[in-house]
Amino acid sequence: MRVSKKQQQVIAAEGQMMVAGYTDVKNDGRLSKHEKKELKLLQKARGLKATGTLNKKTRKALATIAKKVGHYDAFVLGSKSVGTLQAEKRLKREGKVHGPVDGILDKKSLKGIKQLIAGQKQQDDAFDNATTAAAQQQVLGGSYLPPTTVAGAAPVAPTFPTAPAAPSAPAEVPGADAYAEWQAGVEAMLNKLSSGGY
Repeated sequence: MRVSKKQQQVIAAEGQMMVAGYTDVKNDGRLSKHEKKELKLLQKARGLKATGTLNKKTRKALATIAKKVGHYDAFVLGSKSVGTLQAEKRLKREGKVHGPVDGILDKKSLKGIKQLIAGQKQQDDAFDNATTAAAQQQVLGGSYLPPTTVAGAAPVAPTFPTAPAAPSAPAEVPGADAYAEWQAGVEAMLNKLSSGGY
């Protein structure tokens, strides 16, 4: 059985839709009513004319989305995910900027998610600063005498109270590794956002 060029395009598009998170798609070479509806949502999220057809711009957008999602790019306009749906619900609940609460990432939802990430970074920075200060106080025994100088004399080194002996192995903090990985991921996304990568 020979498959036409149009059917090949539809099969490819259906596969790309699946990769982009549109899981209720049949890879059969025929666009169902449901698939056309999903295509319209995708087109709208990408700023394209919402026709529900596989025109050249839509095929190109699908290829881009599938490629980025396949490379684990977190924020791809037009992609569909449970994570995006949860973020949109949170944005709505908190009265922040968001697009339709449908799990499809559009420009409004992306803007709201960026604001959430920036707010989380500020909270993390404040937490990190407070934690660092507390750790310094603990290591220094609660006091620290700054370096002093006497006119015409060499600077005197700072003095520290005798600190308790360091433990032989660092204390384990539950969840520290997972938090560090999450923090690194947030930093990577913020760096990409600030460089205009999304």
